[in-house]
Amino acid sequence: MSKNHNKKRNIGIIFEQLMQYSIHALLEKRYTDATTAKEIIAESFCENSELLKEFKLFNALTKTRGLMPEIAMRILEESHKGSKGWDSHKLLHEKSILIKKINHRLKDENFYTRKVAHYRQYATIQTLLNDWRAKGNKNLERIARYENIVMEHLTTQSKKSGELSRKDGQLNMNPDNLVVKILREKFNAKYDRILNENQADIIREYAFSTAETASQRDIFKKKLLEIKVECLEKLSQFECICENAVVGAKITTVKQKIEALEEPVEVDDNFVSRILTLSALTKELTGALHE
Repeated sequence: MSKNHNKKRNIGIIFEQLMQYSIHALLEKRYTDATTAKEIIAESFCENSELLKEFKLFNALTKTRGLMPEIAMRILEESHKGSKGWDSHKLLHEKSILIKKINHRLKDENFYTRKVAHYRQYATIQTLLNDWRAKGNKNLERIARYENIVMEHLTTQSKKSGELSRKDGQLNMNPDNLVVKILREKFNAKYDRILNENQADIIREYAFSTAETASQRDIFKKKLLEIKVECLEKLSQFECICENAVVGAKITTVKQKIEALEEPVEVDDNFVSRILTLSALTKELTGALHE
């Protein structure tokens, strides 16, 4: 990874930071700020933009895992060819405009300090994309090294979140440890950590929802409602193994509040913020049930 890597022009990092800004704004009920971030994403990553082209390729190289070596090599070759098809000058211009929008419209001095998971991987992929489309003398040694790193990533099986954790052949469940972990931290915290993958997906789809058809928006709404159902299921499972009466009473109250969350006519900031909270709780419960 280059020591002089420009985080502001890394498409994966800046998109992830926009996701984090959006979710925190929604969870803190700063709906105007959340709407502004959503507008910036929709405007900047619009159809036929160079930013969207680069983001799609970047995302494919980041998210794709567990391929056979020959398929991974083909993906790498096609990505190399695809990266050369962009208008480099237009891409740089669009990135400059995106940075200007973030600086002038969000006015958050801490925006670029947000930590991003897999930073080194993101920096490697962005540097490789830049080197591929560079003209003139190229750093062939770095290109070969980074291509090897990306190949290893593409062929390595990802470790799925929520895998069962076993100790001495038995599932490790300790409900008493969840009193603080879930019912205090998850419901009272300010969510100042990095987004989980599901939350990032929700924000991403919500940001682009204005440009979608009514049918696509209905599918998105259905997905959000499924998160509500899943959260209730996880709470019920946890309730069954919880032996603490105080905690059990709190779980009942939380379930009642979740059940009272009605389906909106149109998905709005308030509904999304509630679903994001349920997504965080669901992830925490899933991990706790498998400890």
